[in-house]
Amino acid sequence: MSTMPASHGHSAACCNIPPIVSKGYQPKGSYEEVGGYKTYVTGPADATKAIVVIYDIFGYFDQTVQGADILAYGDDHHKYKVFMPDWFRGKPCPIEYYPPDTPEKQEALGKFFGEFPPPKIAGYVPDYVEGVKAHSPAVSKLALLGYCWGGKVVALTVKAPTNAFAAGASAHPAMVDPADAEGLTIPFALLASGDETPEDVKKFEENLKVPHHVETFADQIHGWMAARSDLENERVKAEYERGYKTLLEFFGKHRFKAEAISLHLLTSHDKPAMAHPNVFLWALDTRSLWPEASNTKDLPKYAQRALALLSPEEQAAVLKYYFVKDAKLSLASALLKRLAISRYTRVPFRSATAVRDARTKPVFLLPSGEEPLLFNVTHQHGVVVLFGAYKPPVGVAIGTDIVCPGERRDRDVKHIQTQGWPSFIGMHSEVLSPLEVSRMRGLPFPLHQPQKLLDYFYANWCLREAYVKMTGEALLAPWLHDLEMRYFAPPGEAPPEGADKSLEVWFKGEKLTDVDVKLDWALGNEYMISTVVRRGEKGERLDVPEPQSLDLEETLASAEALLEELGE
Repeated sequence: MSTMPASHGHSAACCNIPPIVSKGYQPKGSYEEVGGYKTYVTGPADATKAIVVIYDIFGYFDQTVQGADILAYGDDHHKYKVFMPDWFRGKPCPIEYYPPDTPEKQEALGKFFGEFPPPKIAGYVPDYVEGVKAHSPAVSKLALLGYCWGGKVVALTVKAPTNAFAAGASAHPAMVDPADAEGLTIPFALLASGDETPEDVKKFEENLKVPHHVETFADQIHGWMAARSDLENERVKAEYERGYKTLLEFFGKHRFKAEAISLHLLTSHDKPAMAHPNVFLWALDTRSLWPEASNTKDLPKYAQRALALLSPEEQAAVLKYYFVKDAKLSLASALLKRLAISRYTRVPFRSATAVRDARTKPVFLLPSGEEPLLFNVTHQHGVVVLFGAYKPPVGVAIGTDIVCPGERRDRDVKHIQTQGWPSFIGMHSEVLSPLEVSRMRGLPFPLHQPQKLLDYFYANWCLREAYVKMTGEALLAPWLHDLEMRYFAPPGEAPPEGADKSLEVWFKGEKLTDVDVKLDWALGNEYMISTVVRRGEKGERLDVPEPQSLDLEETLASAEALLEELGE
C-alpha cells in the first residue's frame, strides 16, 4: 500500500493504515457517566489505583476496549480500575476518512482534528480526574495511557502544572516530539511501532531524565495496540499481548511497585482473572514509617490508623516492645497477616486472626479445620516479608527468610580482618553442614575482599533459614548438619565452580528433587530474600513472584476496604 504524506500534524502511519475491525469481543466492563462523559469503566470495584486511557481517534473499537480489560484484569498482583472517556461524545473519526486519498477526505480529516486538537482535550483532563474521584472515592493513585492521537494528549497532560498522574505512557503515539520529554517529572513509557520516526523516538528517550521504558515494536504497524490490531494474525496477537504486558510491568514497577505480571488475552468467554495471585511475596519497609514516634509509647498517637486494624491482643503485643523499631515490625507483621487472610479467604477482617500451631508457627484455620492459606513471615532490619499461597496443591509447604547484609557487614568484616575467614566460618559451623563449611573456607576470593566472601555466607544463611522455616522446625533442628546447599551464590552471580552449575539442595546425602528454591535481591539490592517451596504430592510447583514492595498508604486502604466490604 502506498504511504501518503502526513497531514494536519499527525503521523503518516495514523493517516494511512486502515483500522482493523475485530468482531465478537464481549466487554468485561460497562459504560457509565464519569465527569460528564460517557466512559467505559472496567476493573474491580474496590480498586484503589486507576488508569485513565485516552483512546485513538476511532473511539471505542473492540481491540481498544479489550486492551482496557487486559489492563484491569491482566496483572495478578494489583487491582486497577480503568476509565476510558468518550471525548468525541459519540462522534469519533469515521473509518471512511482513511486512507485520506482524496481532497474531500483530507478536508474532512482536517476539520475533525480542528475540532479535537490534543491541547484542547488535555485541558479537559484535570476536571475529568475530579469526576473519577467522585465516581470512585477509593481510588487514590492514577496513571495515564494514550494511543496514537491520545498519546499526544498524554504528553501534554503530564507536563502541565495541573498534572495529577504519577506515571504516563503512550502506545504508537502520533506527533512524537522530543521536546515533550523535556522536563517530565514522572516515570514515562513509550511503545513505538515500526511506523514512528526512529530518530524522533531516539531523541525522545535521550531527553527523558526520569525512570522510563522506551521500546520499538519494529514489525508492528501504527495502531497495533488499539483499533488497527488484527488479532486474527498470530504475530500481531503476540505483540499486542506483549505490549500490554510491558505496560503492566512498567506501571507495576514505577507506579504501583508490581514485580511480576501474569497476563493472558481475554476472549469472549473468559472470566476476569483473579484480582490477586494465588501466590504472593510481600515486603513492607517499616524504617521510615511513623517518624514522629521516637518511642513505642508514641505509636498509639502516630500509628493510630494502623493499630486500629489490629485486635486488642495484637495491639498489646506490639506495645510491649521496648524499642520502637521492634514494635513497628510487630505491627507490620500482624497487619500483613490479617490483610492476607481476609483478602484471600474472604473472612471478615476482624476474624482474620492467625493462631499458633503445635510448632508455634502462625497459621489460619477455618472452623472446619481447613487451612486454605499457607503463609510464612520473616523480618530483619526494619523490613517484614510475608510469603503466602492460597489453596495450594496438597502437600505444598513454604518458607521464606530475609537477610540484610549491610546491617552486620561492618562487624563481620572486622572479625575477618582480626581473626581470619576460617575463624568466622568456624564460629557458625554448628548450624552448617560440613560440606558448606569446607566450601566457604575454600572460596577462591582474596581476603582483602571480605565483602565478597560475606555475600556467599549471607546467601547460604538465607537459603538454609528459609528451608528450615518451610519444614516448621527451628534452627535447633537435629538434622541441620544433614542439610546441604550446593553451588550457592549471591543473587545474580554464577558459582565459582562454573556457570553451568546451579543451586542444589541435598539432604542426608541425597539430592532433593521436590523442592524449589529462589534467592533474590530486594529493596534496591539492600536485602536478600529467599523462598523455598516443597512441591505438591503430584509434583505441582508454585509460580513464586519477585518480592513486591508494599506502600503503607495502599496497604491501609486495602485493609480498610476489606473491613468495610466484609464487615467486622
